[in-house]
Amino acid sequence: MKRLAINPALLAVILGVTALVCQIRLPAPVNHTLTLLGSTTTPLSLVVIGAQLVGVKPSILRDRSLIFTCLLRLAVFPLLLLGALRLLQTPVMMTAALFLCYAMPSAALTAMQADQYQCEAPLASVSVAVITALSAATIPLMMMWVV
Repeated sequence: MKRLAINPALLAVILGVTALVCQIRLPAPVNHTLTLLGSTTTPLSLVVIGAQLVGVKPSILRDRSLIFTCLLRLAVFPLLLLGALRLLQTPVMMTAALFLCYAMPSAALTAMQADQYQCEAPLASVSVAVITALSAATIPLMMMWVV
């Protein structure tokens, strides 16, 4: 539990929300530096995922937990959200926006967290890669039901 409490991602969210609520403005040079640093996170996370995929055997694609994760992430959860939004009778534009956000692929942070906590990092990396690839087909198909 202590490792979770000092998790850099969680601490960053807490600091960011605190700064937003308290309307704390950083000096321009500090803000610019942090913006540049933040823009490196996506490329670096992709490098980490790629490094974790090295040596992974193709047989992992038949792993039941990977198939189950993909099914949940790309179909079950978005459809449950869509059902809830329809029951709540949310406007079509709001439903589409929320649904689209929810149907997006898993964040690369998933694989990085799995690596940090030594918990099936190769499987998490494969999961992120497969879900990202499959979402190119599932997102347009799912959006046809929304709009």
